Amino acid sequence: MEIKATRIELTSGDAINVVDGVTVLVGPSNAGKSLVLRESIDAITRGSQPFPPKLAVSRVDIVHQGSPGDYFDRLAKIYGLQESGQYPYGQVDQEHLVVNGIAVTRDSVSNWWGRVESSGQLGATLFAHMNADGRLGLVQDSQTFNPIELPSSQPLQPTQRLWQSPELEKKVSDLLQRAFGVTLTVSRGGTPEIKLHVGSPPRPAVSNPDIDYLRELRKLPLWREQGDGMRSFLGIVLALTTANPPLVFIDEPEAFLHPPQARLLGKLLVDLTGPSTQVIVATHSSHVLDGLIAASGNTEAQVSIARLTREGKKNRAAQVDPETLRALYNDPLTRYYNILDGLFANATVLCEGDGDCTYYRAVMDTISELKDGTPVDSLDLHFTHCAGKSRIAAAVKTLRSAGAAVVSVVDIDFLRDDDFARLVEAAGGDPAAFSKARNVIKAAVGSKGARPERSTVRDQLVKLLERSEDRYLSSGELENLREATATKGGWHEVKRFGRESLSGDARDAFDALWAELRKLGILVVPVGELESFHREHANQNKAVWLSKVLAERHYGSHRESVDFVTTILETAVEQQQTRIAND
Repeated sequence: MEIKATRIELTSGDAINVVDGVTVLVGPSNAGKSLVLRESIDAITRGSQPFPPKLAVSRVDIVHQGSPGDYFDRLAKIYGLQESGQYPYGQVDQEHLVVNGIAVTRDSVSNWWGRVESSGQLGATLFAHMNADGRLGLVQDSQTFNPIELPSSQPLQPTQRLWQSPELEKKVSDLLQRAFGVTLTVSRGGTPEIKLHVGSPPRPAVSNPDIDYLRELRKLPLWREQGDGMRSFLGIVLALTTANPPLVFIDEPEAFLHPPQARLLGKLLVDLTGPSTQVIVATHSSHVLDGLIAASGNTEAQVSIARLTREGKKNRAAQVDPETLRALYNDPLTRYYNILDGLFANATVLCEGDGDCTYYRAVMDTISELKDGTPVDSLDLHFTHCAGKSRIAAAVKTLRSAGAAVVSVVDIDFLRDDDFARLVEAAGGDPAAFSKARNVIKAAVGSKGARPERSTVRDQLVKLLERSEDRYLSSGELENLREATATKGGWHEVKRFGRESLSGDARDAFDALWAELRKLGILVVPVGELESFHREHANQNKAVWLSKVLAERHYGSHRESVDFVTTILETAVEQQQTRIAND
């Protein structure tokens, strides 16, 4: 790699490290991902004092490796080499190539080599900018040419490179077969234009096609007449397989694509990135991100995720390095759950199970605004689960490393588990600071068991009877009574009845601990566990419980549920504000 970018410095002072592979820009809507791409290109072509002033990017650091002669030879393969002489663009006394109508000689490359403050005319040779409109145009027809006399002022078009190389044509065709189930055929002969056809003629291609073959070829549809999704996909593939710039900027590669094609394209962005090319891509798609992560886990290619956020007029960045990302792929938590979708949201709510997420989202839909008047619809939260509390700490660590706000919702028996210390540390806290309160709670819980306390049973009975005015107790309520009067272990009771099962110093310790954990973004379910929000159905398995609760729609008017979910939402806002302040 003769030339590479090492760092994109933002006007906020944050920086994005550009890896030798694919650097992915993600983040919530309006975080400035596309703006960073555009201004990075501007910084490369204009240098350190661009006009107009930049809003997001202050500079892009470029380093030069190898020799200027190596880079000149590389450009000659793309633009073609001209002898000395008189040309419309002037007298040139040495061999040269032409970029946008201006002669570039070996001497001019040597004079520019190593100067990172301005790329001047050669800046255009450093990059390709693949926005949505630009890549659609790459599948258009181009003109045939004499391969011995290459174009003198512009690089070969992608279609011309396919026409020149049957091997490259087959490679691209195979990729399209994977994505859409159709192949690609380049027209050779019969017309002055090079056309890209969908599919293949019944007969194999020949070096000198006869009239019958050309007629069969003309019956095939053209790629330029296909839908935007197919043309966009092909455009990106062509850019990565036929172009040869050191830097490729791709904005929203998922545009026009269905999820399966978006995921495949994410993998191809890694697989098709050569050793002399760096790709910087801005995406809103979790499917593209999923493909990128999968490819990074299967190859040695480097992939890094930079999460952008907007703080007032400043763009901030936090980054997950390639080694961490590769390790995440090997963790089923990240590989098979949508944990990293939280990178596209303002905050993520992590639950123990899918049923918890479903219930809390249902309750959230009944809340229009927070206590301070903030509309709930504006929060942009991502709810996901970790298949048990033991994996939440790993998810929190990953999301926080990318600058994402996280709220963890755990059952009350979290207070006794070994997972406590791991999650507190992942959330940025000190487990030792909670030892005293935990010991008080664990001692009180340990003393429970032989016989239920009269005061506890009375409180639970009164609460149960006040929940309904029906004349007869339901089967679920009878089961709750049996549960309340049965002899059980202490933590079973605490998980069943939550804070209500504690009294005196133990309850005070719980309240103090709960408040401190909330500051870290950890919320302990105050009623013990999810099912205890509706104990009338708690004698059934969780799936049946959830089905009945949702069908009967009691959750929206259940005070404890609404209050707790409101607290979840408020804590998510607080965590987001804390992350911004810490940055």
